[in-house]
Amino acid sequence: MTEASGVVESRQHEGVLWTHNDAGHGPVLYALAADGTALGRYTVKGAPDGDWEDLAIGEDPTTGLPVLYVGDIGDNSSARDEIRVWVVPEPEVDPLQTFEEATVEAEEVVLHYPAGGALNAETLLVDPLTQDLYVVTKDYAGPTGVFRKAAPHTGGEVATLEQVAELDFSVEPLTGGATTGGGVRDDGLYAIVRTYGVEAYVFRRDGDTFGDAFANEPCTVELPAERQGEAIDFGADGGSLVAISEGEKQPIHRLPLSF
Repeated sequence: MTEASGVVESRQHEGVLWTHNDAGHGPVLYALAADGTALGRYTVKGAPDGDWEDLAIGEDPTTGLPVLYVGDIGDNSSARDEIRVWVVPEPEVDPLQTFEEATVEAEEVVLHYPAGGALNAETLLVDPLTQDLYVVTKDYAGPTGVFRKAAPHTGGEVATLEQVAELDFSVEPLTGGATTGGGVRDDGLYAIVRTYGVEAYVFRRDGDTFGDAFANEPCTVELPAERQGEAIDFGADGGSLVAISEGEKQPIHRLPLSF
């Protein structure tokens, strides 16, 4: 791991984290123990070497089993006319296992922005109550869009995102700059979006629609100083955050939260 760009904590294997590198490292998911021990390297079959920027965890609506949503949503050069999300059934991992290498199956969902064209994004969220997907774009100044793709997510599907909110991370209270990752608590009440700085923002859901949470005043959470912080999610316990920076041999931070 040299460019950790997304992270989630397993809900079925206690003490297991999932993460992946940024662009240029191949379509690979890594399983880590809570202390950073490498547990496995899982290549996603059929996925091209795109720009993986974030990771979310949800469940298969038919089986109820956990799935990993991999966001191939980055576009620094604003050249892509479509983005992708890979839906991967979570592999079986024992937090005490010896290092494993395997290939895993995935289904591809192709997404377009409603106005067409290209937007850069590094944040993928999933609403645990509906399994809807949300993409938050990355803008250094000016409007940041929040876009929704309604569940279910069928392999081979091509869908157009719906814009449900607009934020601006260059003005109070959102002053952290460009967004680099996010996550949602298992009860669906809280979403977090982080930036490169030491600020992350927690939005509370108080209505039926998850997208409405982004119209509420956020709570600012201070993160540890990191080299280039991109990966963040709520811990499986719901009362903590897990964060990792890009770079070699970076620490895994776990931050307790009080609600």
